[in-house]
Amino acid sequence: MSLYSLSSSSTLLACSTLIIFLSWTAPSTSAFSLSDLSSTSPWSAFLNLTGCHLGDRNPVLPTLKNYLHHFGYLPDSVDLSDDSFDDILESALRTYQQNFALDATGHLDLRTIAQLASPRCGVPDIINGTTSMIAGRLHGRGLYTYF
Repeated sequence: MSLYSLSSSSTLLACSTLIIFLSWTAPSTSAFSLSDLSSTSPWSAFLNLTGCHLGDRNPVLPTLKNYLHHFGYLPDSVDLSDDSFDDILESALRTYQQNFALDATGHLDLRTIAQLASPRCGVPDIINGTTSMIAGRLHGRGLYTYF
């Protein structure tokens, strides 16, 4: 192998690397968007609830009620098939919003929908009326020392 072919191989590799590097775009850190959730989240149906509030009816509300029931926000006595936004659902959403350090309005705003649609573990946040979450702190976070 000649010095010339080694040099042109190195130049070709360097140029290819530069082109790949320049074509890569860093993730956007600008405005929050729910459009990314529509294809990645099993809870993307919640996007249809944006702006939903007390008194509204929506065919996706039973799915939300099942989600909130699973994670301990709604009691067993609630009709999970009901498609109406009632006082009990509003209260459950306020508690959910407080636990995740969101504005506790009881309304389904963009930030709440994004949190609902975010990946998470299946462990309930509230068990027997007790929560270990305090305004957005993760479960067990205070039990360990990190270094």
